[in-house]
Amino acid sequence: MEVRAQQVAGGRAHPVEQVGPPHGQVGDDALRGRLAPSVGLVGEEPDLDAGSELRRFAGLPPRGHDHRDPLEREDPQHRPGRLFDRMTRTVGLIGLGEIGLTYLEALGHLPAVRVAGVFDPGLADDVILGVPRSASLAELAAAAGDGIIVATPTATHAEVCRDLLRLRRPPRVLLVEKPLGPTLRDVEGILTNAGLAGCDVQVLYHVAYAPEVAWGVGVHAALGPLEGGVAEIDCHFSDLVPAGEEERFRKAFSSSWVDLGINALSVLKRFVRLESLELDDADESAGWYRARSGFVDAAGAAGVARLSTAWSGDDKRTTIRFRSGAELRLDHQRVTGDLVGATSATSFALGDAVPRLVAHYVPMLSEILVEGHRRFSPSDDVTLHRLLLGGIA
Repeated sequence: MEVRAQQVAGGRAHPVEQVGPPHGQVGDDALRGRLAPSVGLVGEEPDLDAGSELRRFAGLPPRGHDHRDPLEREDPQHRPGRLFDRMTRTVGLIGLGEIGLTYLEALGHLPAVRVAGVFDPGLADDVILGVPRSASLAELAAAAGDGIIVATPTATHAEVCRDLLRLRRPPRVLLVEKPLGPTLRDVEGILTNAGLAGCDVQVLYHVAYAPEVAWGVGVHAALGPLEGGVAEIDCHFSDLVPAGEEERFRKAFSSSWVDLGINALSVLKRFVRLESLELDDADESAGWYRARSGFVDAAGAAGVARLSTAWSGDDKRTTIRFRSGAELRLDHQRVTGDLVGATSATSFALGDAVPRLVAHYVPMLSEILVEGHRRFSPSDDVTLHRLLLGGIA
């Protein structure tokens, strides 16, 4: 969602205190006792480990406003700079609307990543970001040696990526906010141009990396076979669009299906192998869509997922039903999870100390930029976008 940026200090639209090492052993961290204990399962057996994906978020070092990291130094022109070594990743950011500012805030939680510059020609000169502002795409690409994040509205992705890939020295890594484009033609054009330029394009499916999804994947792996495998899935994603803003959202994001359907598909990809998709019904004027997707679970058994998207309220949830009757319920809006109807009930809750999007984006950026791990392959990106866009005009 592209909105006018507000003046922020230190590049943070909504300052968030940082949690400390695993097990909550932090100094005077404001989140102690709220976040760290939640990284795990609450309830009876099974006593499952939260896994490395959740520890990736729980292990963030303190970054409080009054207690700077000892490796930081004052820089009179920018925010406190970081004395970094060759292991520090340097990235650039394009687009400073609401989502762009979320990326900026999430990147501020990763000490191993330095934002080399930001670029948004539509941003007012008096907006304080706390990071260098690049005058052109070429300048940004030259400064960001480890990749550029594209966080502009979906409708502009093809043009922005094309301009970047036509530079004399294009970026070697391009990280694009989901979805890659609003049409298959746009998606294929970006991937073709990237291949010719020798650039690695990765799509940023933030919900698929979310703490509640990471927890759910662990529960599914441990208990799925015991519960008879996955029989069916319900997945609903909705954002609240203010009255009178519908046309602006359509211009920027095409439709609720294009904007949010990719969230549903990328989450499902963590649990099952998607085989097909068919749009059942839609009301474009009202902004809602319904679809069915055929899938195969880990045991090779077929099932059906029902997907729906809307712009009618903030509601994002996935329910995975096992053949035993047990249900794995993930609430992506509240960042919680529950396993019900199984021999042992268990649950997960991150708490409200960290904004939802930051909680989703931090583990994704950490895995991709810091650990260098690619969870979704190029073929996964193609498959997800063909499922998403193949059934719409």
